[in-house]
Amino acid sequence: MKMLKVDSLFREWLKLEPDWGWGWIGWSDCCWLWKYLGLEKDLDKPEEILRKGLSVSNASDRDHIEDRLEDLLKENNKI
Repeated sequence: MKMLKVDSLFREWLKLEPDWGWGWIGWSDCCWLWKYLGLEKDLDKPEEILRKGLSVSNASDRDHIEDRLEDLLKENNKI
């Protein structure tokens, strides 16, 4: 239930400001880094979110999005 609210909020924020790089990062973090929220860790969904953020041509902080994706892929044993 919490994740549905998180998804809804980030979708709305990123619809208004798709180039907000830290928005993509924050949303992905909710899926796998923020254990204190009581959410189940998910490694596929945040990868999808970060790749979508990278697909925005003018996304800010692109290097940070790439770094976070690399960290995620390492944790998921994909690199």
